[in-house]
Amino acid sequence: MEEEAANREALDYACKQVEADPSDGLFWLLKGHCHYRLGELEEAAEAYHRAGDLGEEHSHAYFFYASCLIELGKIDEAIPPLRLQLEAIPDHRDALFLLGLCLRQADLRDESDQALERVREIDIQFYEHMFSQYADLLAKGSRDPLLGQALKDAARTLRDKA
Repeated sequence: MEEEAANREALDYACKQVEADPSDGLFWLLKGHCHYRLGELEEAAEAYHRAGDLGEEHSHAYFFYASCLIELGKIDEAIPPLRLQLEAIPDHRDALFLLGLCLRQADLRDESDQALERVREIDIQFYEHMFSQYADLLAKGSRDPLLGQALKDAARTLRDKA
């Protein structure tokens, strides 16, 4: 209960700051974080999208936006913001891993394999850990409902670690 009240207070502050200066991407990012912690994924996604568009891609705004879209089941829509995040931070292993899973879900296997291979090159331990969790699902191929659920779980796990 105290945590929710603190998040509501922080959200109120972020909203006031965004209203005062809608071009300040950091307050859009804060607004997204508050909405996310309150379980308001649609609102969080909108705020993260805006933060990214305002230049906060180095603050992982597009990664957070994509993870919200994935949690909302909008997997195909998550691919463009993941690509934007990777333009800003090419070795963003979490974004690469989620992109690999999303591309697999979209039946773009070659691109998926390239993204996952890049994750392996960047951080072999992370790759082995994550791959061991999702290997069976990756083998199933596109549009498998279990892969969709695994993507949501991965997005939530990776987003919470960021």
